[in-house]
Amino acid sequence: MTPNSPVFLNSAGASIPTPETVQAVIDHLHLESQVGGYLAADRVASTLIQSRADLGALVGGSGSEVALTASDSAGWVKAWWGWVLGGNVPFGSVVLADQLSYHSHYAALRQTQAFGGFTVSIIPSLPDGTVDLDALADLVDERVSAMSITMVGTHSGNVNPVGAVGTVAQAAGVPMFVDGCQAFAQLPVDVRELGCAVFTGTGRKWLRAPRGTGMLWVAAELAERFQPPGVDSNTSTWTEEDGLRVSEGMAKFEDFEFCVAAHVGMATAARQACDLGTARIGAEVLSLANHLRAELRERNGVTVHDTAQRVCGIATFSVAGVEPEAVVAAAAAHGATINSTGANWATLDLTAKGLQQVVRVSPHIFNTVDDIDRVVEAVDSLLTR
Repeated sequence: MTPNSPVFLNSAGASIPTPETVQAVIDHLHLESQVGGYLAADRVASTLIQSRADLGALVGGSGSEVALTASDSAGWVKAWWGWVLGGNVPFGSVVLADQLSYHSHYAALRQTQAFGGFTVSIIPSLPDGTVDLDALADLVDERVSAMSITMVGTHSGNVNPVGAVGTVAQAAGVPMFVDGCQAFAQLPVDVRELGCAVFTGTGRKWLRAPRGTGMLWVAAELAERFQPPGVDSNTSTWTEEDGLRVSEGMAKFEDFEFCVAAHVGMATAARQACDLGTARIGAEVLSLANHLRAELRERNGVTVHDTAQRVCGIATFSVAGVEPEAVVAAAAAHGATINSTGANWATLDLTAKGLQQVVRVSPHIFNTVDDIDRVVEAVDSLLTR
């Protein structure tokens, strides 16, 4: 292994698209240069319909329940605002959120409090940050109107027991909004089995799609109760007699103006992920992440932070006396691209654990054990110093 052959280990940030995905984007841009953006979009309409079906299949849903979005956050925030504006969160009610919550999702809860008149309450957690199911069962009562749950935090390899949370939510008749950003296309997901009302994912991470892509799944039986903000000609009709009418189904969540080329790329990535299967993807990345965790746990001065009953392909750790950015730089010197993530993105959990920043390594199926060992060598070089 030499630094002259770099390896990429940051798929939890923005992974590397396949050559087929890159070519699909380029081909569409060429088409736009020949016939213009509108006609080019018309010509790939069937591709995007198939993309919705493939994205739905990746989470156990149907294409008719999927909207194409710009990111996980874009879909989740629009859905949440739409749920509140639809009158589904009563004044004086309680919305529960988990400790692994991501910045933009928690911000949307807080922003809508200003006119919604509800309270946001954090669900008690186990020491690893995942939901304390016993405490949750005692917490859910008639005042709770919704739950916001993170399947996998951006800063941790710990996997929340979303299925068990969903069982509690369904029994109480409480809709569960799931942030699936780091789980989507990494872990097997079945939204019906999980008991979701809403599930969101991004394209650029484990799906290996271009930036600026994402997906939103909404349970078909609930879709008409949303009144999403950002109304345009795609999300509503407008007549002099009837005024504005919000579109039916998932069309109300999709913007008229979006990067079609990027979504054509996501269509290619989604088809490849379906062919591979999330069971295979999840097993391979977990094996690599566990190899790293096992190696690091043998080294004095290194703390691995992924300690939940279930973990995934995101490995996080700290080196005593060494800033996370210095670990990232040491890995780069050994030819490995990794990153760090901090409390700005996951304040509730990292602050509770007394951490401001952690090192994050996230391999994909194109990586090998030798790639992981680059990071181990980098850590060893710091410990030797």
